[in-house]
Amino acid sequence: MSKQKQNYLYLTGDDGLYQTTFPTSPKGDRGDRGYDGVDGQKGAMGQKGRDGLAGRATHIVGSFGTNTPENLPKNGTFPVGWDDGVNPPVMFYVNAGETLIDRTTGYMWTLTPAATTTNWSQIGQVSPIKGETGLTGNTGDKGQRGEIGISGTDGADGNDGSKGEIGPKGEEGSKGQKGQRGVDGINGGTGPTGQKGNAGTDGTNGIDGTRGDKGQKGEAGTEGNKGSVGNPGVKGSKGEKAEDSLFPRSMVSFRGTNQEIFDSLNVLNVERLGIGNYKVNFSESLTNNRYTVIAAAHGSLTPTSAGRAVMVTTRQTNSVTIQVKNSSTGAAVDDDYVNLIVYKCSG
Repeated sequence: MSKQKQNYLYLTGDDGLYQTTFPTSPKGDRGDRGYDGVDGQKGAMGQKGRDGLAGRATHIVGSFGTNTPENLPKNGTFPVGWDDGVNPPVMFYVNAGETLIDRTTGYMWTLTPAATTTNWSQIGQVSPIKGETGLTGNTGDKGQRGEIGISGTDGADGNDGSKGEIGPKGEEGSKGQKGQRGVDGINGGTGPTGQKGNAGTDGTNGIDGTRGDKGQKGEAGTEGNKGSVGNPGVKGSKGEKAEDSLFPRSMVSFRGTNQEIFDSLNVLNVERLGIGNYKVNFSESLTNNRYTVIAAAHGSLTPTSAGRAVMVTTRQTNSVTIQVKNSSTGAAVDDDYVNLIVYKCSG
């Protein structure tokens, strides 16, 4: 091999220091691994990724405040009045994963079938967070004036305020008009009588004096004899007849359980057609069935039961039929006191 000038290129990297020669030079032995290089600078922050979908832990569908969590239905079905005898007003259903709030404690109860023996799990407590102030609503209609309340006691007198500074003297006003003549003063008392003078010549008559005060009323005289009876007066004209429409055409108050009539007007009898279903028969039929019926019912003279709904089911010229129901449950009931009034204004 001919002698040639060798050129060397030294490189550093993962394999350490090594040399490279031109193709004509023989390859040397592999060198030792070089030292690790210095860490490069931190790269720039990448662009922000898209927001992920909002998470959802549960869905609050209602609350309760009178009943307790121990009585929550295992199947999630709440009957009418479960909480306080009134609410919920209709049958209410809770699905798995949905939550109710106990208003007395703030705890949240979630329906979790098979997770517990009651199928309900307490998942946390509500922390009230004040929301942003909503928009001001429209002004409502003016309410009726309430009754005048009891007058409150007078408050204690406040302390006297400090005396203010005297203001500057104002300009002198213009002279006012002459005022009206004042009231005459009271006459002075009579002076002492002077000595009697010599009789003078007769003078001219003086001006009449003012009239004296009215004297006291004298005692009543003896009662005179009673006069004779006068002739009868002229008979007055006949008054107008009252409007029939002001009086009921029929009325009745009776016991629903046995149809005992307490009071009535133009009523022949009362028939019980079923529970809370009564037919009132008139003694005298009306001219047609276009009349007004007012009815009410309750269980005792001092009602404590639920309200009642009374409906007119049939109007006839000789009778009217009504139905009494519990206004909360809709069930027909026989009440101790049932009242009915019939008005007819025309025909």
